[in-house]
Amino acid sequence: MTREGKIKWVWEQGTGNHESDPSSRNPVIHLEGVILDISDRKVMEENVRQGEIRAHDLAGRLQVLLRELDHRVKNNLAGLFSLLDMYARRARNVEDFAQALRNKLLAMKSAHELIADAGWHSVDLSTLLRTLAGQCVAEQGATRSLHLQGPTLHVSPRQVGPMAMVIQELFTNCVKHGAYSTAHGEVTLTWSITDITGSGRKVQLQWSESGGPPVTMPTEFGQGLSLIQGFCHYELAGSCRFHFEPRGFRCDIHWNNEP
Repeated sequence: MTREGKIKWVWEQGTGNHESDPSSRNPVIHLEGVILDISDRKVMEENVRQGEIRAHDLAGRLQVLLRELDHRVKNNLAGLFSLLDMYARRARNVEDFAQALRNKLLAMKSAHELIADAGWHSVDLSTLLRTLAGQCVAEQGATRSLHLQGPTLHVSPRQVGPMAMVIQELFTNCVKHGAYSTAHGEVTLTWSITDITGSGRKVQLQWSESGGPPVTMPTEFGQGLSLIQGFCHYELAGSCRFHFEPRGFRCDIHWNNEP
């Protein structure tokens, strides 16, 4: 250790010259050798060791990421084939089939891009909502009023896709039958955290429309609302309720937002 308290690493090698008198109490009279300061070498060795540890950790995380990506791609493809079957059964014509499929593929594309941009981590909910709204506006070629209000909330990569499907379907219904079918219709999206548990945060998201055509209670849910229910229940492990109010259509979604 130096006078300044800094630790130094040294390497030494030497020999001692002994007296020829075996009765001497101190047979070594002097030492000859070399002492080298190897502190820099020790620092480099430690850097190499830490680099190897980081490389090992990175390789492990990469393997986990690849397995997760493989699982997600398989799930997305399975979901896409299910949608194809459903649209093929219910589409009135080829144009409706193609447009419905296009909308879903665009939503999947947006979800994938947001996850990738986030480094395969969670995605900000407001960013997801604005992205899907922009996609809807681009498809319609007109400006629509959208209001977002809620705390900062990040959606896990596994839940981004299903959430994108739900929101995209709400926008589609809104354009076809709701507030966005008129020039002055508005959509308000609000969300809040209702509880925090060990498995995540309980979230309530409310979709509210106003300024659209008169709302009537349907005799049965169409394919769009059925899709929303399915994604909320099976993919988000949550629930949703539809309200057909005079002011406009409203949808309340509850789900457990994974950490």
